[in-house]
Amino acid sequence: MSEKIPRKLEDELKNIINELEWNEAVTYMDTAPHEYALSYKNDINKLRKLERAIKKYGNIEMFYNKPFTYLRISEWKYFGCEGKDPEETWLINRAKIKYDDNYKI
Repeated sequence: MSEKIPRKLEDELKNIINELEWNEAVTYMDTAPHEYALSYKNDINKLRKLERAIKKYGNIEMFYNKPFTYLRISEWKYFGCEGKDPEETWLINRAKIKYDDNYKI
């Protein structure tokens, strides 16, 4: 288990999250509903800040037998999608935590 996210950073991330443009994903719509925010539609620095927090404070969970790092904030869990270079984040995904039991996200 990773360290607990500091309250001040969590509040800052909540503000960033509210500013991002989220889109409903078509992939996995029936099995793992989620949303995503794209770098070209949002402030890349805000996406990178969220991605760094996911990596530092998130926890590993399995999705279709593959490990992903998720950061839980409020009723959502956030996970990144890197390019070839780990600093080349191009989108952030999020899924409602309530779907965990139904979809095993």
